[in-house]
Amino acid sequence: MPRFGADTVADIFNQTSPGADTSLITDYTPSSPGGVLRVTVQLASAAKLRVHVTRGAVEVSSALNGDTALTAGQLYQLTAGSTSDQDTYNFELDTDVTINRLLVERVLSEQF
Repeated sequence: MPRFGADTVADIFNQTSPGADTSLITDYTPSSPGGVLRVTVQLASAAKLRVHVTRGAVEVSSALNGDTALTAGQLYQLTAGSTSDQDTYNFELDTDVTINRLLVERVLSEQF
């Protein structure tokens, strides 16, 4: 039977980031394969948002929004790629800023 919906991975509201290049959301591993990570974000100051994906001993880092700083005060909805239960995900900002809103959801689209 197909399974659809969204699971909340992280929900941050009006908090200061833990520092530049420091993980905001750490070591998230999906419980099953399938789906994508949907990121809704608004920052008080401009900053780049990155996701680090680790599988075994290999880490791949990707900057969201085309490696362009998110504009302060603008609401963005981004997709951070398809998920695998073999991967661990970490998110970070390149600048220490106030996070107005950061919601990371795993949108499920898997078949059992």
